[in-house]
Amino acid sequence: MKRILIAAMLVVAVVASSAVAFAGDTADPTRSIEGNKITVAFTAPCSDFNAIGLAEISPWGVRDVSISPAGYHKITGEGVEVIWFGPYEAGQEFTLTYTVAPLVKRSYFSGELFYYIKGEGPFNEIVTGDSVLKVKKVKDASSIRSR
Repeated sequence: MKRILIAAMLVVAVVASSAVAFAGDTADPTRSIEGNKITVAFTAPCSDFNAIGLAEISPWGVRDVSISPAGYHKITGEGVEVIWFGPYEAGQEFTLTYTVAPLVKRSYFSGELFYYIKGEGPFNEIVTGDSVLKVKKVKDASSIRSR
């Protein structure tokens, strides 16, 4: 009976210590909006950061997608999905940049990041930061010059 109890306590201690190892380690994804250019950025919180997926929902059609570091992206009917395979070292910066063609006065963006750390996960985080793009109406279109 003592051996079973000690073995159970050891398993609980190992599980608890692995959960604590990741406490506070977050990628902290944030979105910034400048004009019709949307950027989502985050940083690997620790080494062995891998199997990373980012799903960004856009109210308008997505175009001109660029990602760093190199990975795979797919434009969907609702936005863009990105996969980075890894593993990556702590401090590696990741960015997704895309443009949209605004169709209405105000629209909302949302996104979620999924990843694994040292084989544990998946962990997920909501993309924070800017989430609203406001389109201003121009009273006199003759004052707009084409470039």
